[in-house]
Amino acid sequence: MTEREKRTVPPAASGPVVGALSSPVWAALVLLVGLLLTAELVRREWSNVRGQDATMQRSLADAAAARLREPLEAAALALRAMQTVFLSNDRMDQALFEQYQRNLRSHELVSGYVVTAFARRDPDPAARPGSLYPYAFVTPLAGNESLIGFDIARQPENLRALERARDGDTPSVSAPFPLLQYRDAEGHAALGITVRLPVYSRGPTPADAAQRRAREIGALAISLRLEPMVEQALAGRVLEFMHVRVLDLDAAPGRQLVYESGPDPEAGARLQVRQLEYGGRRWEVRLWPRPAAVGTGRMALIALSGAAISVLLALLLWSQSTLHQRALELGRRMSARFGESEARFRVLNELLPALVLMADGRDGRIVYANQAARQRLGEVADAPLVSLFADPLLGAQALAEAGQGEPGPARRR
Repeated sequence: MTEREKRTVPPAASGPVVGALSSPVWAALVLLVGLLLTAELVRREWSNVRGQDATMQRSLADAAAARLREPLEAAALALRAMQTVFLSNDRMDQALFEQYQRNLRSHELVSGYVVTAFARRDPDPAARPGSLYPYAFVTPLAGNESLIGFDIARQPENLRALERARDGDTPSVSAPFPLLQYRDAEGHAALGITVRLPVYSRGPTPADAAQRRAREIGALAISLRLEPMVEQALAGRVLEFMHVRVLDLDAAPGRQLVYESGPDPEAGARLQVRQLEYGGRRWEVRLWPRPAAVGTGRMALIALSGAAISVLLALLLWSQSTLHQRALELGRRMSARFGESEARFRVLNELLPALVLMADGRDGRIVYANQAARQRLGEVADAPLVSLFADPLLGAQALAEAGQGEPGPARRR
């Protein structure tokens, strides 16, 4: 192959490599790998979110049990303050009782507060075992007049709780029951509890159970409405992220429900269970996440961003692939046309009776001789053109003048 023929052939050594690297298969492969990486990132983010949610749910469950204790302790503290008043002055009437309660501001300190009442212990006139505990003082009195004279000893469960509180001088909490003040409320909105504390006669604090029984003059009670009490105690992140159900494990069947904020948990829900013991009762606090509490915003952002980047990168490789293929096709067409043109040129020159020589302008060597030239001069291919001149200097000058302004080969006939 002559030098000119070598130069007319397009470089093909790097073609297969470049074509393979920029082929549509690579674009599809990059898209697939990008989507797989995106899916893995989303999976890891989902795992992290689940782990964070589980940690948060455990923390909220612990906080819920602790915060539910607060209103019960606040009610017991208010009762303890009023018990101290009786230890210094056991001659109480309705006006004085209301005065002390206004000063204590129990309604501001205890969430779900309904009423504070004092039940005076009276011996049973029928000589039956036990005593009567009719309510003597109530505050606020407006709306609670029906409590005056109501005997809490009519309910054996309340009587046992009152006696337990008397002997131990500790607060006692009742089972959930419908409050008379909210009997027209629907569903569980009327449910409430009563926190009780014994009252002793004037003098020093009784030291043992025998002294407490001997000096008992009655009992103090604060009624709490469960729905606002629980909602105020758990307001914020607990009720924002979790459904809550509170049960009294010591209550009779059908009366165990203290509070619920949502339907039954779905199968597979991460149920958090805590127990709260206070005032002789055991409350079970159950929590499970709300559907909206799962954080999916970041996962959606990762999925959309990863998919978009993968598609754009695949499109870029696809564009490069098609551009490379178009360039190769154009090169092949131009090469074919050039080859056809040169073939016609050679056929035409082979038929000419005149001598036609073509020399390379860079080194002056003959690269082509037609049939007439080969018959007259012999095989002169690759011979210096100046060797055909009788005067080498004249040949060199002619070659120089013929090649001026032409970087390619110089032609002579």
